[in-house]
Amino acid sequence: MPAPKTGAALFLGLELATDQLRASIVDESLDLVGVECVDFDSELPEYQTQGGMFTTPGDAYTTPVDMWIKSLDTLLEKLHRNYDLTRIKSIGGSAQHALVWWKSTTVPSLSSLDPHLPLHTHFPALSFSLPNTPIAQDTSSHTHALAIEALLGGPDLMASRVGTCANGSLMAAQLLRVRESWPQEVWARTGRVQLATSFISSLIAGKWMPMGEAEASATGMWVHGGNSREASHWDEGVLEIVGGSREDGRRVRGWLGDVDGEQAVGFFFRRTKFKGF
Repeated sequence: MPAPKTGAALFLGLELATDQLRASIVDESLDLVGVECVDFDSELPEYQTQGGMFTTPGDAYTTPVDMWIKSLDTLLEKLHRNYDLTRIKSIGGSAQHALVWWKSTTVPSLSSLDPHLPLHTHFPALSFSLPNTPIAQDTSSHTHALAIEALLGGPDLMASRVGTCANGSLMAAQLLRVRESWPQEVWARTGRVQLATSFISSLIAGKWMPMGEAEASATGMWVHGGNSREASHWDEGVLEIVGGSREDGRRVRGWLGDVDGEQAVGFFFRRTKFKGF
């Protein structure tokens, strides 16, 4: 039953899972007001996913980024029909571990989008240098993670340097695999990479949102300053390994953008089809 469209503040939580995009709305007492979801397989059958993903030989599991955008449009329409979105005071969320690879020629100015058009009309599959991105279940980058670990002197030295040792889900390993194993044009035409969390946040906020320091610490490329005098930073040596050269390491640094260790991200539904905003 739709929630009443008048009353006190509401709070929205989003979850980009492997098989669904889900939304939960709670009130100021944290009582559940409502739940909406978009099931990728059944509600977006044109993508022909199974469990929200594609499975290919070699333990490779991928998903179409374009499907996430279309599911966000669908979910926001459901929320708009059933709830008064002007009552939502803040938004939080989580997302599966995955990378979004933007093409350098189509990295958009998010602030200039037409708010009357669905998001997926602004960002078709051709916007991404890697339209189907590896997800958390993918372990095909594990050998590349081990290669990075060996070049850094083994698991203990790697962990002391960048806070983690080799695993197949490391962003560093996924970047290296794409450079070494995918066609060269994928790497050449990339202009920005984002974790799925930052990607969804950016679409909703209408501006580029940085990854948080906790996320950066799990990439295999971030040095956390902690209580030392050294500020947290991207590790140039690891970036050089990933990029294959100092020049391409700097290029990867540009793709990653800045890391936000303090700011709480607040955003509103300003770049959607909602009427009356």
